[in-house]
Amino acid sequence: MTAEIAENLRGAKEIAQWFASRGLDNPKNSLEGNVKLQKLLFFAWLIHYYNYKEYLFNEPFFAFSKGPVVEEIRTDYYYNYSDYNTGNTPELSDSQLDSVHLTEKLFGDADSDELIELSHNSQTWKKYLNMSCAEDGFKITKLAEMPFEELTEKEMILIENVILADRFSESGDSAEGLKSD
Repeated sequence: MTAEIAENLRGAKEIAQWFASRGLDNPKNSLEGNVKLQKLLFFAWLIHYYNYKEYLFNEPFFAFSKGPVVEEIRTDYYYNYSDYNTGNTPELSDSQLDSVHLTEKLFGDADSDELIELSHNSQTWKKYLNMSCAEDGFKITKLAEMPFEELTEKEMILIENVILADRFSESGDSAEGLKSD
C-alpha cells in the first residue's frame, strides 16, 4: 500500500518545532533533548500513518545507534537550536495536531533513554542499523535510510499496541489480546 501524501504536509522541522514549543525537547539544547525530539518525531510519524494512512512528513529516517533519526533535524537542532526555541507554535492541520497531541500524551513524560529503548523494538531500525555498519565499525549513512514502505508494513503493530494499551488504561479494561509479531 502506498501512502497518500497530505496536501498540507508540513516538514519534519515544523513538527519538531511544535514539540519544542511544548518543552518536549528537555533538557533543551542538549544531546538528550535532541534524542528525545528524534524519538517523538518517529512515534508521531507512526501514529499519524496508523490513524490517517498518510505520511506526517517526507524527510527520511536513518537507523542510528540510539534509534531512528531524521538526520536533517538532528544536525539542524544542533547547529540552529534558536530555530526551535522561537516561542511560536507552528500551525498544523487538524490531523497533524491529533497525531502530535497523541504523541505528547503517550510519550511526552518519557525521558530519552526510555524512548530509545522503545524505538529499539522497531524491526526496520534493527535491519537498517545492521546493514549500515561496516566491518571497520564505521557507519555507512546511505545504507541506514529506513524506507517508509517498510515502516508502514512492519511497525504498525508496534504503534498499535501502544495506542491500544492507552485506550485500555483509559477505559479500565484489561490490555489482554494486544497483538504480537
